[in-house]
Amino acid sequence: MDFDRSEPGVFKGTRSATLRRALLEKYDHTCQSCGLKDVPLELARITCVGDDATDEGDDYTILCPNCHRKLDSFQPREMELNVFFRDLLERSPHYDHTSIEQPLGDGRSYRSDLISFRKVSGREERVLIESKNRSFFRLHQIEDAIEQINKYRSLEKFDAAALAFPGRILPSSRELLESAEIEIWDIDYIATQFSDEIKQLPVSGFQQLFSRFRSSESSKSDLLLQKLSSCPVGHGGWIEYQRLVRDVFEFLFTPPLSQHIWESADLEKKNRRDIIFPNYASEGFWKFLRDSYNADFIIIDPKNYKNKIKKNHALQIANYLKPHGAGMFAIIVSRNGGDAGCLATIREQWTAYRKLIILLTDDDLKAMLLASESDRNPEDVIGEVIQEFRLSM
Repeated sequence: MDFDRSEPGVFKGTRSATLRRALLEKYDHTCQSCGLKDVPLELARITCVGDDATDEGDDYTILCPNCHRKLDSFQPREMELNVFFRDLLERSPHYDHTSIEQPLGDGRSYRSDLISFRKVSGREERVLIESKNRSFFRLHQIEDAIEQINKYRSLEKFDAAALAFPGRILPSSRELLESAEIEIWDIDYIATQFSDEIKQLPVSGFQQLFSRFRSSESSKSDLLLQKLSSCPVGHGGWIEYQRLVRDVFEFLFTPPLSQHIWESADLEKKNRRDIIFPNYASEGFWKFLRDSYNADFIIIDPKNYKNKIKKNHALQIANYLKPHGAGMFAIIVSRNGGDAGCLATIREQWTAYRKLIILLTDDDLKAMLLASESDRNPEDVIGEVIQEFRLSM
């Protein structure tokens, strides 16, 4: 999340100084995160810089320098999310006796993230809450979470179980969780069900994430999700799928990537690349890709096949990759992934020639769009695919 931050004692114009004085008086010269007094306090923007940001007082607060920098460089850990959820439940009139990291079974091997008692129709339910600091889930991660929760339920008696996380999931993942009788506490549920409790919490990264959340049914990401689901598979939807993949990457990653180049051919006109995004990023994930994998250009090849793509499709994009040309990194986007021959070829291209080709599916595209909706980093999906590939070698 990106926040504006004024340096201590430095304000841009009379309006900022006036706003700071008003907030200091309103909050009795107290840091609104840690409660510290008698220190220089800074004017901090607590709404995300973007289309909805204004310069009104409700978009700002007063923080001590330490809390301000924590908010500005918010890098959440799972334990912090557990504490955030515990603090929410402790303020809720519907929950009681919430604990973190409680031993399960014999207490030697397993610990729950959270356990709380929920008041339902005059009785109490013991609820197991598995907390994941994720804005998206891929299919195997949902399956792992279900397996973990089922293991915990086999050790002790729970009346209900929930998966809580600051993001959204695909409909297919929702069906898996519901069939396993696991409640889905996603960003929509938490922001809605605990809206009053969120307002009571001190200013923090998670508090701002959930308090600023708005339903995005009419957002660009939602429209792209709908198009992905409705795009026909096979020859009839070939051009539509190419353009849709282009639009997803352009929406999510430009900037920092530069404007796309469409169907670019090499000098001999033998190799025609479907989509290329020049990568001149000066920081962050895309700079890391350029520095680590010679990704001066992000080459993307959509494949709108009904079946899994094959070895020849991986070899085709490998021919595009040259250290003195478009670089050594490419992405194949396939509706249904690759077969064994394709995957073996991708591994061979990396080990023998240092050409890194990663394979994304429709579910990965949807996960990136869901991460964007949840105000998180969609490039983390690509990072996970690369990580899984490298660790499998």
